[in-house]
Amino acid sequence: MLKRTLTGLMTAVAPFFDGRAPRVAALANPPQVCATVLLIDGSTSMESDDWQPTRMAAARRGAREYAALRETHSPEDRIAVVCFSSDAQVHCPLLELRTQSAAVRKAVDSTGTGGSTSIGAGLQAAERLLLGTEPRWWARLVGPSCATDQVPSGVLKRIIILSDGGQNTKPRPEPIAARLKAAGVVIDCVGIGLQKEVDEDLLRRLASTPQRYRFIGDAQELFEHYRKLATSLTL
Repeated sequence: MLKRTLTGLMTAVAPFFDGRAPRVAALANPPQVCATVLLIDGSTSMESDDWQPTRMAAARRGAREYAALRETHSPEDRIAVVCFSSDAQVHCPLLELRTQSAAVRKAVDSTGTGGSTSIGAGLQAAERLLLGTEPRWWARLVGPSCATDQVPSGVLKRIIILSDGGQNTKPRPEPIAARLKAAGVVIDCVGIGLQKEVDEDLLRRLASTPQRYRFIGDAQELFEHYRKLATSLTL
């Protein structure tokens, strides 16, 4: 009887030693911790009311949707908010959602409009946040436990650019995007508003791959796209 028992046991475990049994991951779909810079176009055209109430209002809501879902799936995530027009303004540096989600939401809501469109200036700010050192004035303002000096190793760095137009003032965004992509940063681009006014060729070039650019035709589709960006790295 002992021999039969041992024979049955060997038959049951054999697939795990000869490669026939399926591999089981330690965690199903483990969340990828991300450091995301939300780049939001703040040019004058973002006040257009062809999207009710305005394109900027829809952009803010999309950013909030992204932050809320990332907080749910990966509270260790860090998010920065940058608004670009003639230049770029950092509304908040990379803040951890676990403790600073309210500050991120406030930063999104504080974005405004006015001026031309410098995607390049926005990318320069994102480059400093993701690959360089953040200004010490922020650490003095919110405290060292809230501000980050650098992105921890192993954290995926990404940028989401939203624009309703095209680059019309310096600096050129392509060289900056190339440096970021060479450093492993994932760049997604979103065009909104009137498709004929969006420089889609530029946004495709700036994105990590052309497939990571998407033109969005209405606000509800934009919110859904930001939710998809928050829950999947493969589009």
